[in-house]
Amino acid sequence: MTEGGRSAWQGIEVRHLAALLALAEESSFNRAARRLGYSQPAVSQQLAALERIVGRQLVNRPRASQPLSLTDAGERLLVHARAIQTNLALAEADLDTTAAAHLRIGTYQTIAAHLLPHVLRELSETAPGVDVVLTDTPGDERLVSFRSAFRESSRPKHWRRTTTSSCCRAIRSAHHRPSRFASPS
Repeated sequence: MTEGGRSAWQGIEVRHLAALLALAEESSFNRAARRLGYSQPAVSQQLAALERIVGRQLVNRPRASQPLSLTDAGERLLVHARAIQTNLALAEADLDTTAAAHLRIGTYQTIAAHLLPHVLRELSETAPGVDVVLTDTPGDERLVSFRSAFRESSRPKHWRRTTTSSCCRAIRSAHHRPSRFASPS
């Protein structure tokens, strides 16, 4: 459908798709309305507007105690509605500069001097909004266990001091050996 050379689909609003998503997941106009914070007639209006725009019935209206279900067209549009919702959430996260991420790292001097500069440099390039706080805690038992796990003799063969990805692999490798890092009882 077109309106003056413009597709009617351009009139779809996020709230129309939110109503379709809520109806699909709640299987009820009343529960969908509660979930969205709308009245039941408002959800019906959103769905009716969406059906007018796409030119198809999207929901099989239930009788009495039957659950609501989507038509084939509704199921197909639901896939796109979920993708749009996901993309909007990603865009919001990408553009949200007010909510800075905080990363607190407990370390000891050798790691802070030799490994973290590489990790932090890459982090600053890939996630510039992350606020990093380093805490030097040489007496912490877990860090002492971590340090002893990475003596020269026990390092994984692929581990190198100079690359971030190697550091991450070493940390992942250590993570899969929980008995070496268990807290003292």
